[in-house]
Formats: sequence, C-alpha cells, structure tokens
Amino acid sequence: MDAATNKWLLSDNNGTGTRQVHGIALNGASLNQPISIHKSGDITIGATLVAGTDYWLSGTAGGLCPRADLATGMDAVQVGIAKSTTVLAVDVQDPGVTLA
Repeated sequence: MDAATNKWLLSDNNGTGTRQVHGIALNGASLNQPISIHKSGDITIGATLVAGTDYWLSGTAGGLCPRADLATGMDAVQVGIAKSTTVLAVDVQDPGVTLA
C-alpha cells in the first residue's frame, strides 16, 4: 500500500520502497478500481508449486520464488509454504533482513 497515493502496488524484492508484502491480490484491476487481498491462510493459486517448498517475495514485481532464487541484496520476505502443488499457506514473515 503506497502511503502517498493510498493505492496497492506490486511488491518486488529489488526495488526501493516496494519490499513490503501485505498479501496476495485475488483479482486484477484497472487504475482506481477495487482489489481484494488475501492476507493469510490457504489459497489455491494459478501456478504450479512444489509441496513443502517455502515461497518468498521475488525480484519480479508481483512474483513469488523459492528460497533458492533469492540473491545478495534482496530482502528475505517469506510469503508462505506450499501445502500441495496448488495450495499455498500464506503467512507473511518479514524479519527485515537483507541478504549479504
């Protein structure tokens, strides 16, 4: 959520001021249209997950990645853990750590 505009933005792990995660958007929206945010709990997403794998905020705006894709300079923001190939248990954890 951008404090200046009061609008949701895509988070990414390598952009100044965009390294916060408040949840996962449940719908796409045009400018100034409403959006629903899933903040915690199980969500079935339209991507293939690996059960048991933890997923993190990626360097691609709006994206998730497995821990192995994190690199130096990225903030370690865990978004959730896959319960199956389609279900992500969302529990955002942001310890405020930048990888060295």
